[in-house]
Amino acid sequence: MRCRTIDVLISAFLFINSVHATALKSRQSNVTACLDSHNVTYSIQGSSDWTALTSPYNRRLVYVPAVVTIPTTPDDVSWSVQCAAAASLKVQAKGGGHSYASYSSGGQNGSLIIEMENFSSITVDPSKSFLHVKSCSTNAPQPRSLQRLDQGNVLEM
Repeated sequence: MRCRTIDVLISAFLFINSVHATALKSRQSNVTACLDSHNVTYSIQGSSDWTALTSPYNRRLVYVPAVVTIPTTPDDVSWSVQCAAAASLKVQAKGGGHSYASYSSGGQNGSLIIEMENFSSITVDPSKSFLHVKSCSTNAPQPRSLQRLDQGNVLEM
């Protein structure tokens, strides 16, 4: 009787896993079709850049995204989010990718990751005491930019 219960549990697990995998493939197909229609660059499992884009900082928590977009314009970011929403995929922006909990990998399997590597500039406008830091900028260049902006004046933060 005990072996029969284990067999039933294993069968149920395999069935549920199969249904989940089929649903994920369908969502991935829907999101890539949407991204293609809006000319958003993306990578899926099997692409040459997949490993580089999806390798987590914390190798103990490895999540496999459905797709990784590599936007170059704000419109690409917008379409990435809209296509993911239409396909019922969770969205995660990835900046530096140094989350100990692997949130930059979606925090779960099957997410859409927006790789923000093309949004890493820092713009300094001393005439307006303005420092514009884009989303993927690391902290290292920011103090140097603030020093250029300061020019001996006290900056309001």
